[in-house]
Amino acid sequence: MALGLIGTNNPASPPYKNGPYTWDADITFSGTITFTGSFTFGDAVTDTLTVNGTITQGAFGDASGIALTDSNLKAHEIYPELAAAGDALTGGNVAYGIRNRFLVNKAQTNNVSLYATQGQMRVKANLAAGVHAGLYGYFEQSGTVTLSSSGSFNTACNLAVEGSSGLTVDSGVNLAICVMTNVLDNSATVNGNYYGLLIRESSGKKTMKAGIIVNAAATSAPILVDGSSAALLASGEQAIYVNCPSETVATNGMWVTLKSTVTSGDLSGLRSQVTSNSASSGANPRGVYSQALVGASKFAATAEGILSTVDVSAGSCTITDATCVVGHFSTGASATITNLAVGKFRAQTRGDETVSGIDTLLMLQNEAVGGNGRQMDSWINCTTTSLSGGIKAAGFLIDGGTSTDLLGTAFARLPDDQTIVSDDNQSILVDISGTTNDGFIKVVVGSADKYIALYDLKSS
Repeated sequence: MALGLIGTNNPASPPYKNGPYTWDADITFSGTITFTGSFTFGDAVTDTLTVNGTITQGAFGDASGIALTDSNLKAHEIYPELAAAGDALTGGNVAYGIRNRFLVNKAQTNNVSLYATQGQMRVKANLAAGVHAGLYGYFEQSGTVTLSSSGSFNTACNLAVEGSSGLTVDSGVNLAICVMTNVLDNSATVNGNYYGLLIRESSGKKTMKAGIIVNAAATSAPILVDGSSAALLASGEQAIYVNCPSETVATNGMWVTLKSTVTSGDLSGLRSQVTSNSASSGANPRGVYSQALVGASKFAATAEGILSTVDVSAGSCTITDATCVVGHFSTGASATITNLAVGKFRAQTRGDETVSGIDTLLMLQNEAVGGNGRQMDSWINCTTTSLSGGIKAAGFLIDGGTSTDLLGTAFARLPDDQTIVSDDNQSILVDISGTTNDGFIKVVVGSADKYIALYDLKSS
């Protein structure tokens, strides 16, 4: 038989000041209830506490909250459990340690903010070393545990947006799975680092496969840095910055792998587009700025600012045009240009460099592989094309300008193979004598200086 409130003298009687008391029947409270001290409710498995209203623990304000000390570190504790002695959950069920569902049944037309859960830490005192956060999610393994079933997710935080065909997102409205907003005032002093998202890997711990993985089908841009509505960057800043200055192994700062079965159009592993909207001259827009640096008093085997390859080692490849590097100047309207060069190679020399091997601005190399290699048609090919007719030639094959200090030794140096080039008089040649030349071009054949005679046009 249920007796209701049971005290030292059963049953208890008012004024209920000499507890502890036990209530052994269902009870309904109406109005405001305040508990001072410890309160233990029912059986953790069979009993339910239902509150139709608001539960407040402490108050938000100086000296008004629940005091946390070394002996009392938690203001609110919940310990749900899937007991080892119990049955496994039925497939398709979802279990929650804490479940918070905010139901909105009234259209909101004013500027309001709605949060199903808010975690906030307001800091009014100095903080030293440690981790301090408004919200903390933690996935922890104890004992021997196997995470199985391919495609499952085991995370410290799982965020989702759910909707159906009845949802309409108007133009200009943002719908996002996660939003991180910078509201730090400009007057704040930040001498350390300030990040929107920081992914850390503790020393000596298991290396992550990736800090961020985007696995989204039919996504126009899995990662988008969008500054279309307002400028994002200050002078010298980067939209994407990879900084790994302390690596000790051969690795890559960025790697893009892209495969497609497309049968037409362009397929680009990396595309960069920089547009100058400057009202006056002075800016230097660069689609790609690539540097290979060698530290002071350090070493490098091969330093290459850009390595661009076309790889057909898979075999049985069919390609119309295979070109490792393409320089393309595109014009569709009038333009005023001082100097135009589709390809430009520049070396800055000081005079104190030591170059013991080849020293040149342009090096062409045919490397034989797979046996004897293959003789190519030419080292340099010059050709003309046209989309709509018109002028398509060049005034000179090679233009050395008019400077008299362009060449220091000779116009060209060629190997003496006695067939294509010879440094002595061959019987196949007929000497021309009795004619005074009007200049010469000096060439080096092998190691010998030779001269190609130049003559004026014959008088008519």
